[in-house]
Amino acid sequence: MHICAQQERLQFDASAKFFSAVMASDCHSGLKGWAITKLKDQALTAARDNVLAATFFGPKFRSLCLDTFKLDRGAETDLLEISDEVMASLSLLWCLGQRDRDAGGIMGMDGILAELKGGYLPELEQGLQMTRGHYRLQLKEMEENPSSKDQVCYLTFW
Repeated sequence: MHICAQQERLQFDASAKFFSAVMASDCHSGLKGWAITKLKDQALTAARDNVLAATFFGPKFRSLCLDTFKLDRGAETDLLEISDEVMASLSLLWCLGQRDRDAGGIMGMDGILAELKGGYLPELEQGLQMTRGHYRLQLKEMEENPSSKDQVCYLTFW
């Protein structure tokens, strides 16, 4: 294996550990979204290099991808609260799916997508429906009780 490829592999291993730690932690959705975007960027870079692609894409990459597609509380997860990571995850899925088709399936995105169709995607769809229903109900209440719009809120700063 070429020295550069070994260095890239070590960089991927370090990034994978960092990424796994971020996704397992209870940190801000924005940080998780940033980490997912970095994973996507690394995958796109690896897909352009045959030597690097051979070492980058495999079971560890599959595991990292699947770690990005999790809703902690299933369909009841507050999607507004985790919108950064949901958007980054969907971008990862779409972007790598497109690139994988062009590259002849080296990333294994078809298998990942098949797994997501059985869990994450239905939960996300149900969560979106619940969110829409929640905000429709709030809008309806505001329309029915116009006096609630006129309420004043006071803030005190120390």
